[in-house]
Amino acid sequence: GNVTEIPGHPTNVAAQWITDEDPMKLSLDSWKLEQRYILASFYFSASQGSEKAWGECKKPVGQESDVCNFWGACDRGLVELLDLQSIVTQTRTKRWLSGVDECEWAGVSCDHSGRLLFLSLCENNMVGQIPSYLSLLPLVLLELSNNRFEGTLPTEVQRFSRLQLMGLYNNSLTGTIPDEISDLERLEVLDVSHNSLIGTLSPSVGKLTKLKVLHLRDNNLAGSLPLALTELKDLAYLSVNENDFSGTIHTELGNLGRLQEIRLDQNGFYGTIPTEIGRMGALTDLDLSFNDKIEGTIPEEVYGLNLRYLLLDDMNLSGTISTAIGNLGNLFWLKLSYNSLSGTIPTEVGLCESLQLAWFHRNELTGSMPDEVCRNRRTSGLQGLQGLQADCLGESAQIACSLGECCTFCCDEAGSCSEA
Repeated sequence: GNVTEIPGHPTNVAAQWITDEDPMKLSLDSWKLEQRYILASFYFSASQGSEKAWGECKKPVGQESDVCNFWGACDRGLVELLDLQSIVTQTRTKRWLSGVDECEWAGVSCDHSGRLLFLSLCENNMVGQIPSYLSLLPLVLLELSNNRFEGTLPTEVQRFSRLQLMGLYNNSLTGTIPDEISDLERLEVLDVSHNSLIGTLSPSVGKLTKLKVLHLRDNNLAGSLPLALTELKDLAYLSVNENDFSGTIHTELGNLGRLQEIRLDQNGFYGTIPTEIGRMGALTDLDLSFNDKIEGTIPEEVYGLNLRYLLLDDMNLSGTISTAIGNLGNLFWLKLSYNSLSGTIPTEVGLCESLQLAWFHRNELTGSMPDEVCRNRRTSGLQGLQGLQADCLGESAQIACSLGECCTFCCDEAGSCSEA
């Protein structure tokens, strides 16, 4: 049967509100009626009639003012990336289901004709499932991150034909990523991180040719990354960390010349680090850590990138640290701990003058910590090397480095560590 006829169903409650309570009293021939009804249905669905749900700007009670303070801050950086006018910094706006135009409700933004484009309600303690009827709105941006939504992503997602940003970060979503999401040809940002999604990433992701941001971290996704992912030429940010992905790292990733950040850490990838990563000229952040089946050496090509973060800890790497590491003048963090690297720590590490953290411990490195590195460690203030860790503990220390004066953290062969 029709769910709108089921007493207590959000769409039924919304119909009653539109008919009996809505101060706007829109006529049946008003094109705005459907839009207002959909939003009202969403309100009753996401609040579920509970006083504890829907944090700010809920329905006014009695003589309560329509004005409210809305603090549901979304990721402004994602909105700016799309070159869309940001509405996520509103702090003074109108309550939902108040007697004003729905375009004035908190987290809602419309075009000049009054058609709803943005629905941006982050961190507002909303519950229930994400209703499929939201796809009836001409949304460009759907941001519902940091709430308590559960259930699966609706397969009707392909109806969001104008959508450029879908942000559902940090909810309790389950099930798989529906294949239908690949029909969203305008989509530029997809963030479903920090949920409980399962299954694989479909090769159909290659159809999202405008995608700039793909965040899937901290789910239960598995399988290998589809080769089609390497066809997304506009991709700038890729994070699939904290999942159960496996397989080798595709050499074709080197074709993604606009990729700035790639996070594959805390998965089950194996094989070697592709030398083709050196072709990713825009790359600044590379994190492959906690993939203990990735072996081999650190490719020389990596040292030719303009990296800020090089995180290769808790892997199975061998070989030496190249003197070419001195080319990484903008490097902030260097993590090489818990590998089988050998040889000495190059003096050229001292050329990395932006370095704030360097982890060399739990390797097979020998010799002394270069004076050039220790000089950076002693730089005054908050600049300079704040964290320097090596196998420098005990009489049989592999690395000669004074704890406190140079190194901040020393380990021994047995794995015991001491902090300055």
